Amino acid sequence: MEKNEYKVADQENVRRAKQDLSEALAGGDEAAVRKALENPEKINALVMQIGQAGGNLKSLEQAFNKLLVTRFGVGMELAELAPEKGPELLSFLREMGLQEQILTEMSQCAFHSNQEDKFFKIIRLIYVNQEYFQNQQVVARAIHDMASWQGSHHNQDEAVRGNQKALGMARETDDQILVVKAQAGLSINKKLLPRLKADDLIKLADVLEGKGVNQDAIRLRVEAASALLELAKRQKTGSLHEENLTMAKVLSLGGLKEAINIDYPKAEILAREVLADIYDELDNKRQSDSFRKSATEREEFIRGV
Repeated sequence: MEKNEYKVADQENVRRAKQDLSEALAGGDEAAVRKALENPEKINALVMQIGQAGGNLKSLEQAFNKLLVTRFGVGMELAELAPEKGPELLSFLREMGLQEQILTEMSQCAFHSNQEDKFFKIIRLIYVNQEYFQNQQVVARAIHDMASWQGSHHNQDEAVRGNQKALGMARETDDQILVVKAQAGLSINKKLLPRLKADDLIKLADVLEGKGVNQDAIRLRVEAASALLELAKRQKTGSLHEENLTMAKVLSLGGLKEAINIDYPKAEILAREVLADIYDELDNKRQSDSFRKSATEREEFIRGV
């Protein structure tokens, strides 16, 4: 039965993967396109980096849809496949030598490019065909990804329910990384006291970093910084207020540096936004405006504005 832990590729492999994908698309050779999509770790890293104007995401979608044409016809896209085509799609992936995890990455392309309808369709395609997947981690990831979407769109109750279900499936499939990610999703979306939330997220970030999942570790530390900022706002003044603001700033600046270093724009933008809020609390308008402006500029860069 297909199973894999979800790791993160190193930067040199990511650079090579991006080059291979670009050359495969330019050459139009089906075998080259298929080979460029073989390694889920490299594909995941390309998704996380997004690229200017979402270039990585567009290239990955173009490459995958190019393969779909060979089975499902000209103009077919993954999100447009009817759910009952799920078993045929999974059979096609095996024939192509592609892991089922490629569907997770395609849903992430839609997630990070804010294509809500496409994201929902791909997640539904996975969910309604879950019994046909050899790798049940893909199904668990789909549930977690939907929960993440709900949380990012202020539907915390649904996000909690989704992460609880994903956590149970992650334990059943022995997906240790998803166990931690689902626990983090619960900590972020549950109504926890800010100190408890921050402590939970810092511990979970350390676990993910130990497993080599640096992207999520960075994001969780920035989320912890946001929780500490909320705590400081409640304290208003005093030594604890200053201590929590300082820790929030340290975590955010560290997260910003690491996000830039590994080219993870979503975490970079979040870190800049949290830092803007921290400097608002410190009554430093110049620094606050600077971080807020840079967050907007980075967002516009990846959106191609």
